[in-house]
Amino acid sequence: MEPTSSQSTPEIVELERVFKARPERVFDAFASVDAMSQWFGPGHCQVVRGEMDFRIGGTYCLRVDTGSDGEVEVTGEYQAIEPPDFLSFSWRWQGNPEFNPADSVVEIRFEAHADGTLLKLRQIGIENDESRANHGHGWSGAFDKLDKIFT
Repeated sequence: MEPTSSQSTPEIVELERVFKARPERVFDAFASVDAMSQWFGPGHCQVVRGEMDFRIGGTYCLRVDTGSDGEVEVTGEYQAIEPPDFLSFSWRWQGNPEFNPADSVVEIRFEAHADGTLLKLRQIGIENDESRANHGHGWSGAFDKLDKIFT
């Protein structure tokens, strides 16, 4: 399913996607390494290892095999967890200087929708146009995989 909208502004990536599942189910797809391993990363990317302490102040680390760019890690800390409505966490890539090395923040809203759930993602702090485009592509591709789980 194509994004319902996609927009980028300076240092911000914004995406919206409708999933055919209740907000609780979509929220839960972010709540464990096992769940995220099923869909995180675009295309051929896959989670090969991860740790997650899913609580405010808890940390996560997902090691992702990107194929052409090797293995990289995304790490961060949970800032807000309000099931099934809102999730916020910091984000930092490690292991490849080509990826955005600066800290950013991901905010996700899960809203009831006639077709299931409207997910609204904002990632704030992406430092350049290329990195914003790459992050937008990454999230869109990951959401394509997540969509297949719910259909």
